[in-house]
Amino acid sequence: MPSSNLESETVTTAYGEKASSVYDERRFSTPHGKLFNRLEMEQLSKISQGLTCPSRILEVGCGTGRFMHSLCADGHEVYGVDPSPFMLVKSRTKNLQFSHAHYEAAEGGRLPFLSNAFDFVYSIRVINQVGSLSYAFGMIGEMIRVCRPGDRYWWSLPTAEGYAVESVAVFACPWKI
Repeated sequence: MPSSNLESETVTTAYGEKASSVYDERRFSTPHGKLFNRLEMEQLSKISQGLTCPSRILEVGCGTGRFMHSLCADGHEVYGVDPSPFMLVKSRTKNLQFSHAHYEAAEGGRLPFLSNAFDFVYSIRVINQVGSLSYAFGMIGEMIRVCRPGDRYWWSLPTAEGYAVESVAVFACPWKI
């Protein structure tokens, strides 16, 4: 695994005010986008089925909060981090009815949480958007750090051919970081 010097790397988000205001509509209103959304929601549902409720869950790169909404509706306490303050506003708005939805403006490579704080940590289509391989590995390391030993972390990446369910991985985290 390449070493990571995360102190010298930062994330520049592409999701400013305008991009965040049209994100869901542009991404998920077409037939392809609706299919993509359904497949991702099905994967998240399958992976989260084994969690006791309520579990403490962290989404790294929560964007507009569509995944958080589903998990909060199931009764979980969900924390979302995103480097874009505009995406966090969209997520908060989407999840106003849930008192157990929490938000932090933060980067995936520098998670502002104690070690072993979460039962489940996930990131969907975020790691592939960071600027370097070392930052991506650092982000994965942070996700593992904040996940309780024996619990789960998950990240998905699109493949060169587009989204494939087979590219999604779930890993148990049996060791202490």
